[in-house]
Amino acid sequence: MSNGFTPILNLIEENPAWKELVAAVEKDGNGGWTQVPEAAKPYVIAALYQRLKKSMLVITAQPENAKTLSE
Repeated sequence: MSNGFTPILNLIEENPAWKELVAAVEKDGNGGWTQVPEAAKPYVIAALYQRLKKSMLVITAQPENAKTLSE
């Protein structure tokens, strides 16, 4: 991924919680969870995809949340 968001995505990787999330996903391949501020969710999802290069399914509680996240 080479776009204007790459520096932001790289910053995420410095967070200890990020390292734990990636380790959990890589360990069993079934996913993991973490809590992040609402505004950071798209960046965390993008960073996870950038790191793992695997298909992802993101589930939200409300359809509006899914639309907002995808935008």
